[in-house]
Amino acid sequence: MSVEDSHWNHALRAGIDAVVLQFEAQVRALHAQHQALAAQREQAARAEIDALREGVKALRAELAARDESVRTLDAALQREAAECARLREALRRSEGDAARAAQALAEQSRALAEKSQELDVLGEQFAAEAGFVEGARGAAGTILGDALEQSLGAPFEATPACYGALKSKRLEMVLGGAMRERGRTVARAPLTDAELTALAAMASAAGCELVRVEAGARYAASSMEKVGTRAEPAEEDLVLECAMPGLRVAGTQGLAVQPRVIVGAA
Repeated sequence: MSVEDSHWNHALRAGIDAVVLQFEAQVRALHAQHQALAAQREQAARAEIDALREGVKALRAELAARDESVRTLDAALQREAAECARLREALRRSEGDAARAAQALAEQSRALAEKSQELDVLGEQFAAEAGFVEGARGAAGTILGDALEQSLGAPFEATPACYGALKSKRLEMVLGGAMRERGRTVARAPLTDAELTALAAMASAAGCELVRVEAGARYAASSMEKVGTRAEPAEEDLVLECAMPGLRVAGTQGLAVQPRVIVGAA
């Protein structure tokens, strides 16, 4: 090999080495650039993954919150359903109670109507007795009132028992007995206005009339009873005062109770 060839080979090898070195440098630069780009991409990917993880975490939290809200709503709906069921049951019971109450009221109304009819019948049946007891109220607490109870044998009250006793004994008989009993004391205890009013009311209710003797009439033992005398400027045996009226049953001629009178004495 010549010197020139040797120089040329050396120059060629140097050129090749320089190209190789340049290529290797380029490769290293590309590798470094690739590594930097890979690191950048990896960092960006990690950041994106972290962001996605945070997003997933937020979505999971939101989903959990929604699940909790759904559970809360479901529990509320179950409570509402239970309350609706309770209210429906209460309404059913109330409707049943109302129906039973309405039936009971209807039965009570029928019973009251029947009772009212019975009372109306009793009222018609004992109308006279009720009027008689009402008339006797004015004599309560008087000698006549005591005589009435003695004649009836029971207290004078606005009760069916009293009305029944009066109907059984007959009003004119009870009144006549009381008038005869009261007549025994009339000379020393004259009739009061209250007693006279009561006598008139009871006589009317009993279908009777009171018989009075006018002052100045001639005394007749057949139609009146003498309970006292007074010495006054008057003819003997003339009636001075009718101390107690008599009693006549309407439609009859005879006296059930003779009037009691005070006559003049000589």
